[in-house]
Formats: sequence, C-alpha cells, structure tokens
Amino acid sequence: MPADLTRTAEWTEDTIISLLASGQSWLNGVPPGTVRKVIRTGRVVSFRPGEHLADRLEHLKDVVIVLDGVLRVSSISLDGREHLIGLLEPGAIFGLLAAIDGGVSPHGATADGDMTAFLLGQADFRALMEEHPEFRDAIQGIICDRLRMAFSVLDQFAIGSPRARLAQRLLALGTSYGRRCKDGVEIDLHLTQDSLAAMIGLSRQRTNLILKNFEAEGLIQLSYGKVLLTNFEVLNQVVQDLG
Repeated sequence: MPADLTRTAEWTEDTIISLLASGQSWLNGVPPGTVRKVIRTGRVVSFRPGEHLADRLEHLKDVVIVLDGVLRVSSISLDGREHLIGLLEPGAIFGLLAAIDGGVSPHGATADGDMTAFLLGQADFRALMEEHPEFRDAIQGIICDRLRMAFSVLDQFAIGSPRARLAQRLLALGTSYGRRCKDGVEIDLHLTQDSLAAMIGLSRQRTNLILKNFEAEGLIQLSYGKVLLTNFEVLNQVVQDLG
C-alpha cells in the first residue's frame, strides 16, 4: 500500500535521531556519526491500520523500527487464536533474528492503527553490524534482553499461576513502557484487556477477574486503556506464586 507522504515527510534525519537517541534508547552507546549512517541507509514508510508488515514463518526483507504508532507482534495458533507477543511503540525494533541469520520470522507483525516505521534492508543491516562494533553491540544487547524476558515468560507459563503470569507481564510492561507518577508507575500504552489476555494465554473474563482482584488488593489502579502499578513489592511476591 502506498505510503502516506504527509506523515512520512514529518520524519527528517534529525527528527529520527531525536526519537532514537532519547531516554534509555538502545542506540545510546552508538556514536552519533554511526547513528546518522544507519538513518541515511534506510527509508521511512507509513502503514494503515491492520496492514501486515510480516507473517509468521515468512522471510523478511527489512528490519523495522517503529517511529510513530504501535506495531502488534503476535502468533496465531492452529485453532485461530492469537497469542500476543507484544505491542512495540516508538523506538522499538522488529525483525532482528531474521536479519541476522537470514531465516524466517518467528512472529507476525501488523500495524495496530496508523503507524510510521523506519525500514532498514537486511543486507544493509548486516553490513552496518560488521562495519560498526558499537552498533553490533547495541543489537546484541537487545537480543540478550529479549532472551532473558522470553525465558522468564516460559518459566511463568510452565510453573506460574494465572495470577503470577499476569503480575509478571504487568511488571514487564511497566519496565518497558512505564511512566513514573506520584502514585506509582503508569503503563503508558493503550492496553485493552483483550490484548493483555492474549499476552498471557488466558480468557478475557479470567484476566478481568484477576485485574479486579489486584485493584481491590491495592496493587494496581485501572482506567480506560491504562494500568497504574501502585505496589511493586507485592506484585513481585505474586510472581513467585506457584499455586
């Protein structure tokens, strides 16, 4: 589908650098000259709601960095149910494994609403990794972080209770997308209960019940599309629950 030129025109080299170099960006340790070279090598493309960027087990052409909007990363089971892996917001990167080894993507990716992304061809990506050690180290750091998170999620699915699985995912979302405020940490992501349920393999009804219990226990506060984490200590204790 053709790009929305109005939206892509907003993204200059400097505006992309401003986004990617802000906060705790994975590019923080990469020299500015290398960051500019990365940006000059790729291109900006806009996507419409529901537009597929990748299908599961598909060979990809590009590494995707979200600039605006949200990228929905998921897998579909044999019975047609979606398992939501994550919602990637601006600055997040998708398609690393396929770009590094030339294999297929383990997950599908769809624009969750209007979205603009920076696309970097796989051959260019691999060349940048070979030529710039700091860029390679940044990518390896992302992969290591994701492996640790994946092992943690596997542990929870294997031995954790539904409460523990939900608490673990809320804490992970708070770490990745949290915005500190006076009452705790707000997950700065428009998160529906359907999406949250799909992340942890529970029904929406069961997820809603556990969320309400967490709220009654003073661990979280719920509002439309938002979750405020108010008691990290007890949520961490819930994660250890094996019952």
